[in-house]
Amino acid sequence: REARNHAEASLVMAIVCPCRMRDAPDRTGTSSPTVLRACDSIMFHCDSASAAKGEPFLSRCIVQNRWQEFTQALQETTDLTIHDSHCNTPLHVACEANGESRFVTALLQKGFDANACNCDNLTALHVAIAHNRDADIIRLLMAHGADPYWDGGDGLTAICIACEENHLPAMRVLVHEYGVDLNRRNSWGVTAIGHMLHTTVHEEMLEYMLREGNADPNLHAEAGDLPLRLALFFSESVTTVNLLLRYGANVHAISDGVETALLLAETEVDEDDKQEITEELIRHIGNHRL
Repeated sequence: REARNHAEASLVMAIVCPCRMRDAPDRTGTSSPTVLRACDSIMFHCDSASAAKGEPFLSRCIVQNRWQEFTQALQETTDLTIHDSHCNTPLHVACEANGESRFVTALLQKGFDANACNCDNLTALHVAIAHNRDADIIRLLMAHGADPYWDGGDGLTAICIACEENHLPAMRVLVHEYGVDLNRRNSWGVTAIGHMLHTTVHEEMLEYMLREGNADPNLHAEAGDLPLRLALFFSESVTTVNLLLRYGANVHAISDGVETALLLAETEVDEDDKQEITEELIRHIGNHRL
């Protein structure tokens, strides 16, 4: 029992607010684990011990894929705010547990709130994007009013999670079907591209956001950082830099009131990458002057 209690306590600490988990990336361009990668799952253990702790019967049915018992219990349910000890509602559980949209559909039709938050300020949409590759579940949640911009003050929007997880199907649903604005800043004053450049860059996702999502490569964060500066400082990838330049990043722009991209490349980029990145920037400077 002590070991189990310790494990549960560790899990709770691992998935508390992202600002405690997400440190600045190091100079190699890698980043510390995000709140959703700090543990394999936000799910509880559905066994007799969890039942004794008051885990909703609906949630246990979802995890164990007991559809008939689930539907019967759902018909009898009157409390649509039920949750476990970590404030995960059955809808949170359904969006992660098994990838079957029928549980999600049934809960939403019953009236469960798509924007209910667990103890870590994560909604069902956060969980679905982080743990489920089924775009239909994203559609269901959005159709029932899920807020893709909600971050609970921690900066972690559903859009940010889609960027981190390289979840292109989810991003396509959000952008093309529901018009999500990729240039909207989160509560930390960072855009979706800025968030990706601070964490892990998925180049296919980045190009989609620039090409199809109309993400602005010249929109700075509230702190003053331009995407090109972030790419040079954190990713140090010539491919990432070239993508931003190809889709309109201003190579002459001064970021944070101090540095141009070329100056930053010459002073901050590692020697292994400096020459290639500097040559790419100079090539674009030359093209602008023609």
